[in-house]
Amino acid sequence: MCSISKYLIFISLITLISCKRDLVTEVVNDGIPPNIPVGLTVVFAVDGEVKIEWQRNNEAGIDGYNIYKAINDTMNFLKTGFTKDNFFYDDSLEYDTTYFYRVTATDIFGLESKPSIIVSAKPVNKYKPLRVREPEINARNWTDTIKIVLNWKPSGETDIKNYLIYRSDKPGFDISSKTLLDSSVSFTYSDTTNIKILKQYFYKIVAQDKGGLTSRSSAELTDKVLDKPLPVFPAPNDTVDYFGEFKIKTAGAAARYKLIVKTNPFTGTIFEKDFSSNLGHTQISVPASNLVMDTYKTYYWQIFTFTVNDFNPNSISELSKFTIIHKQ
Repeated sequence: MCSISKYLIFISLITLISCKRDLVTEVVNDGIPPNIPVGLTVVFAVDGEVKIEWQRNNEAGIDGYNIYKAINDTMNFLKTGFTKDNFFYDDSLEYDTTYFYRVTATDIFGLESKPSIIVSAKPVNKYKPLRVREPEINARNWTDTIKIVLNWKPSGETDIKNYLIYRSDKPGFDISSKTLLDSSVSFTYSDTTNIKILKQYFYKIVAQDKGGLTSRSSAELTDKVLDKPLPVFPAPNDTVDYFGEFKIKTAGAAARYKLIVKTNPFTGTIFEKDFSSNLGHTQISVPASNLVMDTYKTYYWQIFTFTVNDFNPNSISELSKFTIIHKQ
């Protein structure tokens, strides 16, 4: 009897929930536009950026808000954006220009309210840019052109004009017109100006905004371009029996190395050996442990040097090849 009672109560609850669900009122198109958004205000206006916000409409069926902007007068408003939020960011603006804003609400039926009150803002140049983030350096002797590549992440401001690149051959150098090398509008820069192999260079990066305000300099970066290591044994185009070690001539300064053996000039890596050497322009041996090769097959090998990190090589040797022939 108790089980039957519980079952009846359960059926009653399901029926009640279903009935209430049927009572939910759907939003219908009554042809009346949404209410005018209220509470429009300027949150901030500085360094070429403006943020405005307003109160959300509380009627059902609101789709979002259209933002209209006029420049230096209130006669020519143009739609500048749409948002489902109750705030809007406008950026990449001029410091000495006055911007006027008003907002309308739109519903899911495409009806639009009358515009809100008008607010205005002049995003004056006030703060220095933030320091660039995560600067990196990589000296490169990969092809016929030697260079030192700088990369960094922008701070996020939208009024950045460019980045000033400073260089010296001495550590701890000062930022000045004497050490200013060049500028970049991008987040990378390749220095090819009178770069000498095995000479240490030092760099600093400074962000500059459209008003001429500058950030603190980045951390000092340094690297040098190494000359290319030289494959010695097996010699280029040589025919050799199985062997137990490679011989190379090192670059002219301390570096980390990677020796790679491939089955063709582009892919098919079958062997990698990482090692370091503080010896400059010296012939050294590199064990070929666990390297398995077939007779009458040609292999390609190359040496990479690394100085700052283990992802981007500094110098790269010429590609050399040899053929294995087992000698009785």
